[in-house]
Amino acid sequence: MARRLLLWHFVEVATGWKRYRESAFAYAIASAGVTHSVARACAQGRLISCGCDPAVNRKGMSKSLRESLEKEKLRFLDAINENSILVDDSLKKLKTKQASRWKWGGCSHNMAFGVEFSELFLDTREKGGDIQSQINLHNNHAGRRAVSNNMQVRCKCHGMSGSCQLKTCWKSAPDFRVVGKVLKQQYRRAVLVDQSNLGNGPPMIVYHKPKKRKHVKNARPPRRTKHQGLSGSSSGGESNGGSNRGGDSKRDKQLMMGQQSLVVSMGGRAGNKRMENALFYYQRSPNFCERDQVSDIPGTVGRRCNRTSTGSEGCASMCCGRGYNLVREKRVDRCNCKFHWCCYVECDDCEVEEWISVCN
Repeated sequence: MARRLLLWHFVEVATGWKRYRESAFAYAIASAGVTHSVARACAQGRLISCGCDPAVNRKGMSKSLRESLEKEKLRFLDAINENSILVDDSLKKLKTKQASRWKWGGCSHNMAFGVEFSELFLDTREKGGDIQSQINLHNNHAGRRAVSNNMQVRCKCHGMSGSCQLKTCWKSAPDFRVVGKVLKQQYRRAVLVDQSNLGNGPPMIVYHKPKKRKHVKNARPPRRTKHQGLSGSSSGGESNGGSNRGGDSKRDKQLMMGQQSLVVSMGGRAGNKRMENALFYYQRSPNFCERDQVSDIPGTVGRRCNRTSTGSEGCASMCCGRGYNLVREKRVDRCNCKFHWCCYVECDDCEVEEWISVCN
């Protein structure tokens, strides 16, 4: 799957591509990126219209964190009382007053504003109401949840010689690598959906892979009676029983087929609860190795690869088994850079030649 991610061009998704699995990942990661960046920018004071998360306060702290802060506060007060001879009375009173005002501190990332901004920035463009728009809205929402579901509580200790006399805690958005890993897992488990005319609005039918039937070892064949032939059919009154068994097996087969698909309404609570974090797509991905002008797929012919790598960027994977050629490439790089006071950097232009690997 990681190989497939490297074979397609991200820029093409927003222009002419249909709703493939890769498109679902692109919409989700873009929505997550907007949410993540805006939430962090609010906490850093880089935006005028928002600030720290106002909803995070002492009531929002976990029970264990509240108890931890209370214990540290009491320990700090005990230390002041024990060292009362060495501490001035006015200073002791001031420190006691400061310790009694410990609260949830720090500037938490404003996730609510980040989610709201992402919805206004991305979701408003999906006005169609067709299957493509609904899938795009769902994948945008899944990307935002990948950020909000992985919020972290970070704390910083303050005190003399690194002692944790005062702890400041805040909620922080996760590192974006964590978000990328979560969405990559969702990309691997992306769900193929289709449009249906059942229910209110256009619900989605989620297709699951058919389950393999378990074979029972050493199972005894049914015992034949004297009225039954080799085919297992019977004569007389038993023929009706045979036909009934055939009807039962047909109904069982229909039930099995029904269990392979799950109808999920985009507006239903049960469907959204189960599939809220999943990525949706409704067309199977093409072969990204070969060029397809109709689907605007450039293929991997002429793509640069790493011949020494065994990973997804290696030539064996990137070139799809077609092999690669070594090409002598010339380029101009900046070199011999020097800093001059004050304050600019002056560099020379150097011509560099190197061998690169290009897919056949």
